[in-house]
Amino acid sequence: MRKEKRIVYKYELSMTSDIQTFNLPTGCHIAHFGEQDGKIMMWVDHKLGLDKRLIKLQIIGTGHEIGDYIAIYLATVQMNDGLVWHIYERG
Repeated sequence: MRKEKRIVYKYELSMTSDIQTFNLPTGCHIAHFGEQDGKIMMWVDHKLGLDKRLIKLQIIGTGHEIGDYIAIYLATVQMNDGLVWHIYERG
C-alpha cells in the first residue's frame, strides 16, 4: 500500500471583505484559521501530487452583512486588538 505524502502549508488572508481565492489541492483539509503577527492566517493539510481547485473565502466582521448568496461558515478568529472576524467559503 502506497503512503500519501502530506505537508501543512500556511497562507495569509488579506484583511478585506473582498472575496479571496486560493488554489488548493483537491481533498485538502483546512486545519486552522488564526491570528499571527496581527494577520489572519490559514493552515492547510495538503496531500501532495493531487489536482488543484479554487476555493473562495471571505472575511466578514461581526455586525457586518453576510449577504444572501451561498456562504458556508468555516471559522471565527478573534484578534489581539479585540476585533472578531468570521470566515466563510463562497460557492
